[in-house]
Parts: sequence; structure tokens; C-alpha cells
Amino acid sequence: SGRLWWLLFSKKNKEFGMTSVTHDDCVFTIRRGPKGPNEKVLIVAVVVDDCLIACNCPALKAEWLSYMNEFFELSDDGPLKYYLGVSYTHHGDGISATQDGYIDRCCAKYGLTDAKPVTTPMEHKFEVDPDELSVEPDPKILEEYRQVVGSLIYCSVWTRPDVSFSVNFLARFMSKPNKRLLMAAKRVLVYLRSTPGKGIHFRHHNDKDIAPLTLTAYADTSDADCKFTSKSTGGYMLFIHGAPIAWKSGRLPLVTLSSAESEYVQ
Repeated sequence: SGRLWWLLFSKKNKEFGMTSVTHDDCVFTIRRGPKGPNEKVLIVAVVVDDCLIACNCPALKAEWLSYMNEFFELSDDGPLKYYLGVSYTHHGDGISATQDGYIDRCCAKYGLTDAKPVTTPMEHKFEVDPDELSVEPDPKILEEYRQVVGSLIYCSVWTRPDVSFSVNFLARFMSKPNKRLLMAAKRVLVYLRSTPGKGIHFRHHNDKDIAPLTLTAYADTSDADCKFTSKSTGGYMLFIHGAPIAWKSGRLPLVTLSSAESEYVQ
């Protein structure tokens, strides 16, 4: 039934004149009028049955809502404040996205509410040796570890790129965790709770800005730091107008012979 609902929702959006973006079928757009500052743009992002609407023309937005309400029960909850576990705060110069509430609930679930604050997500030079991993891990540790790391992944991909490396490293041991790894995962949660208000700030861009809207990218790699595969770890981060829009940290797909080769693969 979920797929049938999605097929109908997608069909009605396209009948309205909207098209899906190239790399994500769940994001629909429509443009009306001549290109330039007077162009009318409507963007609708969909996750299951939750829609996020961005539009510079109230009349176009109202037209879309009226049309879609003929087939679905939609409600307009006003300016964006909370969406899929992420809180949005509107400032004079932009919008901030944080997950403090979600992080607090995770810490309460795992008994970390009163944990001593930490200033880094992981211990300095934290490593795992192949010999310390158990072939048959404790079922309780295995279940809790997967839950904690899953919660961390959700934070790292939405608003906290500062823990991407730590979370990716811990996610490599989902099938053979031990108590030491579980404590390391919980430390990342404590770090997130120790840094409230941290997140992503999307700054407004208007005609008064002297600099044009620019894309900036950073990338770096290590050199064969994985003790299990001898592969390097790489990462990148993309910014538009000073706000991060995409980031990743993970092992490279190939074994390289130097840091120069690692950066080339990255």
C-alpha cells in the first residue's frame, strides 16, 4: 500500500507540472515565468508522507496545496520548525538546523543523561586490533551497539558532520562489537550532548551580497590506516555560501601505495 500511495502522489505531482530532480525522485520542482529574480519556484521534498515545501511565491504554493488536497489530506503547518527529528530555528541572517532534542532522547535511552561532558567524539588515536574482536559477540552488546551506532548515523548525516569520521569508524564493527567499542560509541553520544546548539547554519543569500553564490569543496585522506584492510580513510565536504550541504568519511575502495594515490582515488 505504501508503494501504491507513493506512485499516486508522484503521478499527481507530475500532472500538476512538477518534475523530479535528476538524482532524487523524492524531490519535485516546478518553475514558472522568465528566468531571473521574478521567476516563481516551488520545491517539494517528500519522506514517506511528510513534505517539506520551499517556495518564493505564496500563490503558487496555495495552488499546489489546493490541487493536491483533491486527492490527499494535506495540512500546512506554517514555517519550518521541526522535520524528521531536526529542529529548525529562523534567524535574521538564515536558518539553523540542530538535533538537540533527538540527542537528549538517545542519551536518556542509554542512561547517559548524567554522563560527564567530553570535548572530543573519540579518544586520541583510538584503534581496534583484529585480535580483540570476538567471533561470537555478546548478544546484548551486539543489539545495543547497533542501536547506538544507528542513532549516531542519523545525527551524522543530518546536522553533525563533525562526528562523521568517528561514526564511520564505529560502523565498521557492527557484526563483532565488544564492550570497549560500545563505550566508544556512547562517548560520541555524550560528545553530541556536550555540544548543544551545534549544527548547520544556512545563511541567506540576497542581492546585497557582493560575493556570488559559490560552491567550495574540501577533501583529504590518510595513508593505509585501516589495520584490517590496509586501506586509507578519506573524506570530503561541500559548502554553498558557507553552509555544508554534503559530506562523507569512509574507507577508500582500493588499497593505495601512498597518500598521493589515496587523494587521487578520493
